[in-house]
Amino acid sequence: MVVSLIGLLDSDDEMLLGNVCLCLSNCVHEKSVNDVFTRQTMKRLLVLVREVNNSSVKQNCAILIGKLVKANTTSVNPPPPCSIGIGFVVIIETYDFSGIWRR
Repeated sequence: MVVSLIGLLDSDDEMLLGNVCLCLSNCVHEKSVNDVFTRQTMKRLLVLVREVNNSSVKQNCAILIGKLVKANTTSVNPPPPCSIGIGFVVIIETYDFSGIWRR
């Protein structure tokens, strides 16, 4: 099922993309699910954050990226200094999310 959801990330429908990211972000904590994600999937998510117009879709993509990064660095002891939050660094430096992460 997760592989089918990941396949939907190639869709042009922004609402579908946002919902797929939301569903996937709720599954990432499972190791078996997390192992399905590839570098290509991560690249696609970063492109989606840049290209979609809907801010809710961007937010769902960013949340999924963050959860993927966090899930993939917790098993490394200690984590490499650049790996934690690298997806968020790219996103925050490039896009304004209207204060989502700013206080």
